[in-house]
Amino acid sequence: MKVFVFNERKLGLIPIIFIIIGMIVPMLFLVFYASRDSGKSAEPLLYYIIKEPYLSSFKNTLIISLKVSFWSMIISTFITYSLTVLHNKTQSLILFAVITSMWLSILVRSYAWILILQKNGLINSLISLVYTDYERVSLMYNQTSVIIGMVHILCPYIILIQWTGIKDRIKSLVPVANTIGASSSFYFFSIFLPSTKKHLALGGVLVFIISLGYFITPLLLGQGSGNSLMVAMLIEERINTFANWKVGALISVNLLVVFMVVLGGILTVPVFNKLLLGYLNEKSDDL
Repeated sequence: MKVFVFNERKLGLIPIIFIIIGMIVPMLFLVFYASRDSGKSAEPLLYYIIKEPYLSSFKNTLIISLKVSFWSMIISTFITYSLTVLHNKTQSLILFAVITSMWLSILVRSYAWILILQKNGLINSLISLVYTDYERVSLMYNQTSVIIGMVHILCPYIILIQWTGIKDRIKSLVPVANTIGASSSFYFFSIFLPSTKKHLALGGVLVFIISLGYFITPLLLGQGSGNSLMVAMLIEERINTFANWKVGALISVNLLVVFMVVLGGILTVPVFNKLLLGYLNEKSDDL
């Protein structure tokens, strides 16, 4: 009887081919299209990052991405902490809520925040019940509403990454804390955080990277007004509204360059470098 044996080298070619066809080739095509007919000067490329409104959109994108990453890390840390001290049934219920929220369409979740934040929305209605003289104001179309919506959508990613890293250690961490009579604050700062800092750093970087190219939620909750205009919205406007594919490609290349520079800067920070390398080494040891 002939036994089928997997060829590891041939199987390893599958993800490599996928990355080349699905990622590298489109990026190279984008760079080629953006640089075509641009001449020898680099001025056309730089123009779409140092002039308005492009400069403001890049600043807004970086600021919003940093704020979304920060608040997502804070919220996910406390939710993951609560998972480690709750009973199994409550634990499962919270995890179910986190996972099912990711099954819902981003469009649906963004529209839900419109119903909550708009002038006749839930928040204004509740405030008007308490203060009868309250004049309703729209909480929409600003940077804060964009950040709220993006944190709600991206926070589950960090929760699941943290929970995956600590769930196998709970059986030993909690009994140890109870044995030494540790307080809640001692358990949080001295036992929980050191055990999840690698996964928290990885989740924060992941959310930051995703936020750089976010489009649907900023469009619905911010509509490109003031400091809520992000680069992805500018690219969509240049391509769909003005049918200027070349400018859209140039802005996309600039966003790619900014992404590579920011990611390289993050990896050069000793704290993040050490945490991320520690996480990767930990996973390689598990394999």
